[in-house]
Amino acid sequence: MSVFVYASTTYHLRETMNFLAALVLGLLLGFTPVQSLAANASDSPAMKPLPIGQAFPDIAFKGPLSATEAKDLGVDAADKTIRFSQLKTEAIILVVFSMYCPFCQKEGTELDKMHKLIGQKGLADKVKLVGLGAGNSPFEVNIYREKFGLGFPLFPDQDFEAYKALGQVGTPYYYILKRRGSEFIIVDEQLGCVASPGSFLDRVLEKTGMAKGK
Repeated sequence: MSVFVYASTTYHLRETMNFLAALVLGLLLGFTPVQSLAANASDSPAMKPLPIGQAFPDIAFKGPLSATEAKDLGVDAADKTIRFSQLKTEAIILVVFSMYCPFCQKEGTELDKMHKLIGQKGLADKVKLVGLGAGNSPFEVNIYREKFGLGFPLFPDQDFEAYKALGQVGTPYYYILKRRGSEFIIVDEQLGCVASPGSFLDRVLEKTGMAKGK
């Protein structure tokens, strides 16, 4: 029993130290979220979301990707950059997050549920869940990934390059994308945490014109 307590305490101490180290790093980099007047979101004063109906910009998302993440997307793990136009899927749920956003910390468990629900409904080949860590380094993104045991691709964006191209939105922010030929168009979007992963996924299927899964 004492061995278990010691191991558990050591694990949580290590996780806490990792988080604090990343938090200090983030503050040094100048990214500090501001709580939004909107429910369950951190605001961005410069936010200009891309409009519904617009083609999603085919920007380069920079890795690294693990072998599991690359397999999930159907790309080569050696690829250093990924563009959505490469992905053979009908829809993409892109969540813009920051590990320093308190609402994104709350959302981590729900994102894991949503990803598992996509698989349980037999939609893994049709719907991809992808995360973008606004201002987060690979180290910081990995802390977020490990804390919530997330099994879907998370891309770092330490220099805010992709974040700026996506409208400098608050976090968490969801873009729902539907394939149209060789590109994706924005069919819906949301600032703030989802109320229910199941209801949100049903909304994705409705907006993208896909029948509900099993």
